[in-house]
Amino acid sequence: MTTETTNTNVPEIDPAELLFNQRVEAFGKTFGEKYLDRFTDPIHFLNVEFFNFKMHKFYEGNFAFISRNVFSEYVYRRRPKYNRDLLIRYHELMAKKLDGVQKLLTKYTAQIDAVIANNGGNIDEIGYVKKRIELVPVIHAQARQYLDLLQLADALFTKVAAATLQGLIDSNSKTEIEAKTILSFRAVGNTVRSETVGLRKEAQRVRELMRSEDGVGEDHEMDTAINMQASVVEEGTVIERENALLSGVAFTESPEVAEYMNNVSAADKAPA
Repeated sequence: MTTETTNTNVPEIDPAELLFNQRVEAFGKTFGEKYLDRFTDPIHFLNVEFFNFKMHKFYEGNFAFISRNVFSEYVYRRRPKYNRDLLIRYHELMAKKLDGVQKLLTKYTAQIDAVIANNGGNIDEIGYVKKRIELVPVIHAQARQYLDLLQLADALFTKVAAATLQGLIDSNSKTEIEAKTILSFRAVGNTVRSETVGLRKEAQRVRELMRSEDGVGEDHEMDTAINMQASVVEEGTVIERENALLSGVAFTESPEVAEYMNNVSAADKAPA
């Protein structure tokens, strides 16, 4: 007769510790280890599913970039010397761009729903064999709104695929809807790229005053925001070129960013 023995030396996993470790890993995966080391604000963690490959790729390429840069608003608001009018303008401009994406998604979704309903289509007959699950760290209210819009676009693209596969719309209509949707998201990123130039310039002014007038030698949070935004235009340009490949719509530089890049180039060529 064989007697089975149970290994009682295996340590139990604390569910709270496991969840904490999963969240730390998700934050590092999204924003990088350097940003993780200096981040101290509360974070809203959300489990998100993506079914459409194109929208998941767009999330991977754009969400962290948008989040880090809108979060800088929180950092700068905590410094009394920072120009409040500049922050209000930035917040309102981002809100306007996000609202534009929302309206476009609402319009396209209503149109596709009507096409499917009026022509005997069935969205339940369309499915995927893969889904991509992300534990998403949300660090700013507008980043949450941006994430919600990405999920709406993911659902829209599924409906568009359903209408196409069932012969209710042609492939040209599908391509147009997807391209214009991604273009609306790209407009949000381009706003971040162009507006960050002014935000960082003001932050540098404030940081110098903090040193000279207030005697603040170290401010890790402020310095992190300023350093992170030092390469935001260049980083955003790389992202935009990847977005152009994803959407099939050519990359076009905004006038504000083009002027900034010209100034940077001139400065690099100037004699020391």
